[in-house]
Amino acid sequence: MRTATKAAAPEVLQLEAERLNAVELQKVKPFPNFVVASGKSENWEKVLHRGELIVMLYAAKPVLLKALVPFPYDEFVWVLDGELTLTHVDGQPATYTAGDAVFVPKGFMGSWETRGNYRELAIIEAAAKALSRGNRD
Repeated sequence: MRTATKAAAPEVLQLEAERLNAVELQKVKPFPNFVVASGKSENWEKVLHRGELIVMLYAAKPVLLKALVPFPYDEFVWVLDGELTLTHVDGQPATYTAGDAVFVPKGFMGSWETRGNYRELAIIEAAAKALSRGNRD
């Protein structure tokens, strides 16, 4: 019988807002200009786990992005700081602040606006992100 070793078993990833807000992120490429409706695209990320799902932290300066093509993957978002407003192309805006969670389904179209010192925890399927044109890893 084979026994598990410490190296073979990943540790549980603790997702506590205070701890996640203290994690240092790395600057990543901005979104393309045709996506940016207003503001300046400045973004930071840090992947916390990569397996079948990617668990990552993302931060952005205030910006309004237009999703003019269907969103390429399902994404769970937990807002840690700042404010996020999602507006579906056929609907009303919905605003989320620190502590709120939202699920953005594959195919979403509309706008994605961040305000304040925006920071989120995002969980997405690794295979879908790798196939998307929005892959900025």
